[in-house]
Amino acid sequence: MILSVLLWLAGVPGVSFGMLPAPPDPHALGSKMPAYAVVDDADKILNLKQIEGPILINIWASWCRACVHELPVLASLHRTWKPRGLSVVGVSVDKIKTTTRQLVTAHQIPYPVVYDHANLAADLLAVRLIPSTYLYDRQHRLVFFRPDVVQSDDPELKAALEKAMAP
Repeated sequence: MILSVLLWLAGVPGVSFGMLPAPPDPHALGSKMPAYAVVDDADKILNLKQIEGPILINIWASWCRACVHELPVLASLHRTWKPRGLSVVGVSVDKIKTTTRQLVTAHQIPYPVVYDHANLAADLLAVRLIPSTYLYDRQHRLVFFRPDVVQSDDPELKAALEKAMAP
């Protein structure tokens, strides 16, 4: 038994104790977007993986000052990149929908905002900080991840957007 434990700790292939392999890291560039469903404003279930083309997902909350500060940047990204096929989706982790609706209306957010009250998307994406932004290319592979506020003049984001939009 002790030898098995030592071999397992040393990473010898084929030695395990019935443990499941670790899930893929959702923050690793190139990782596939996990399939999950959220609820839209009309209480319809929306599977984000069904959205075709590149998608920028922003996990946020109305009580988060940095998130609210970031809303105009995301709106600008939506207006600039939507004609080229980018979908921007805000995923609110607020528990009360009306709070989010009021903020979306007040800031005239032009992109869809959906709700993740149970934190399913946040759990699948291993969100540790909000805001967190994930940019997936046309094949829904991660090309950019930012666990913080995105800036419109960020050269890394601009390069990732160009990459995500490539055919």
